[in-house]
Amino acid sequence: MNPTANRHGIPLPLQYICVLFVTLCLVALCFDAIFIWLIILLVWLFIPALLVAVISFFRSLGFDTKNKRILVILNILNVLIFIFAFFNPANRQMTEKMEEHYIENDDKMEQIYSTLYDKLEPWCYVDIEFEHGHVSRFDFSDGLNNIERNWDPDDEKVDSLLRESRLDRATLDWLKKELQAIGCHSIAMKAVPDGWYDIGYRRIGLGEYSYRIYHKPLSAEEIERINHSSSEILYSPTVVFQYGSGAIGSDNFEGKDEYMKKKSTAPNP
Repeated sequence: MNPTANRHGIPLPLQYICVLFVTLCLVALCFDAIFIWLIILLVWLFIPALLVAVISFFRSLGFDTKNKRILVILNILNVLIFIFAFFNPANRQMTEKMEEHYIENDDKMEQIYSTLYDKLEPWCYVDIEFEHGHVSRFDFSDGLNNIERNWDPDDEKVDSLLRESRLDRATLDWLKKELQAIGCHSIAMKAVPDGWYDIGYRRIGLGEYSYRIYHKPLSAEEIERINHSSSEILYSPTVVFQYGSGAIGSDNFEGKDEYMKKKSTAPNP
């Protein structure tokens, strides 16, 4: 009998490879969005690897060999990483962090928006995100057609989108520097009078926390919708905190109920 395989026919090296591959994917999901889209592309590898890892965990619960004990420990580590990724208690304090950050940087956000508004082609929509010093997303619409999604565009594509939106490289460098100065990574806006705009605050795995800022107070209907939304928090009649999970996971904004309860009982300034 092959010593590297157990009696259920899964070779021991394959078990280790699958368990460690799952670990790599989960760690990437927690900390670095650069690898997340690679994971999505390799989902056809992740799913069978996860199945092998699960089987390996249950087959190793006998603890009767050294390898089984190691595999159980590695699988438990994966469970803990998964819990950290999706149920991190620190995420429940994100509401307070976003509030403090907005109070410190609201004027700068508006300045960024106003400057970019003056440069953009009228009615043009852009969503520009930076990651590790380069453009990681550049969505575009001329206001007439559907939004064109561009993840990790090359330099040629970026230059083309800049021309269409009436921007240039100097503006792009300025935008990157200004967003970095306030600890943010993206802006989405449409060059229309009194339009709203989004400022990307934090990415955690695939999820993103952002601000949506309006130039007119929201209507009672819009406020009611936001109050019933699981992914949005009404900070003021013109500012909404948002959370989106991305490709997987729940869009629930952790800590919303606690934040709204605390806010409703706080004394008026």
